[in-house]
Amino acid sequence: MNKYYFLLLIPAALAAGIYLSRPKVVEYHEDDEPKRKQRQVFTGKRTLHPHPVVTPDTCDAIEDELSNIDFAIPIAEIVETFNFKNFANCRDPLLKDNLKTTYESCVGPKKSLDCQSNLLTMRSILRTRNITDAEDQETLADLVMSELSKKKNPNFAKIAVHAEKLLGYDPNNLSIQKLWAMSQLMSQKDLKNLPRDFKEDVYSKLDPAILDLPEFQSYRLFMEAHADPAESEIIARDFVGHFPDRSDSHEISGWSLWHQGRRTEALEQMRIAIQLNPQDKWLQEEYRKVSSPSATKEDYQGRMNLGVKLEDLFN
Repeated sequence: MNKYYFLLLIPAALAAGIYLSRPKVVEYHEDDEPKRKQRQVFTGKRTLHPHPVVTPDTCDAIEDELSNIDFAIPIAEIVETFNFKNFANCRDPLLKDNLKTTYESCVGPKKSLDCQSNLLTMRSILRTRNITDAEDQETLADLVMSELSKKKNPNFAKIAVHAEKLLGYDPNNLSIQKLWAMSQLMSQKDLKNLPRDFKEDVYSKLDPAILDLPEFQSYRLFMEAHADPAESEIIARDFVGHFPDRSDSHEISGWSLWHQGRRTEALEQMRIAIQLNPQDKWLQEEYRKVSSPSATKEDYQGRMNLGVKLEDLFN
């Protein structure tokens, strides 16, 4: 049985984790209004939860306000006009942690760049409270984000089903392709023994350009890690060679070396990664664990950052 855990949006245990990057902030101008793509209306078949949860009406005000937000405008403008007082009125215990995290990231003393992604996630959770499946793109994207919000135990099999449908709607959308590739990998029962043709089947559905993106190198490395450790090292070294100033290039290089039993070289790569990104507390914690003389091969978990732009799932 594989275990998974979250940081912001996924890192998985065992051998690889996954982040979904925060949405980009798009500069907005009033004269761009006619050109902006309108969000798809709710159409198509939906499957309701067999035992609908009775949700307090006090949470509806948050859902209504979030559903009216245009996330293409700068996040500062959204925060300026958003009524966060409604958060205190929502009494649904299932939303308590998400409400707290979202509030703190947007207006509290711990305010961070995660505000926009947290608002998007909160909107998805609220809009899919009694829905388990759908056929329209917007609701499918909401279902994916709602599932990913279950930080300790997201159901990647469900995400894979939704991602497959999203890929059918927009097969050329790079963010959907990345999401689909991630869900295919993480829904496998045994990440150390992937089906023989798994890699070829996944890559055949991806735009070839994705394979060369910096954020996709950790995914490629993991695909090779158990089948061909030497190939995984080539990928890692190539990544470092092209992007020596990126923390993640040294991080995945360290992971590759660690899983080949090359402890000293792996720790050196991790130290470089930390020097390049000293604010990364997760990486510091990983280094603390694996620098122990008793650390085992499985102790360095690693992670993937696929660069999925959350708002692109809806377009």
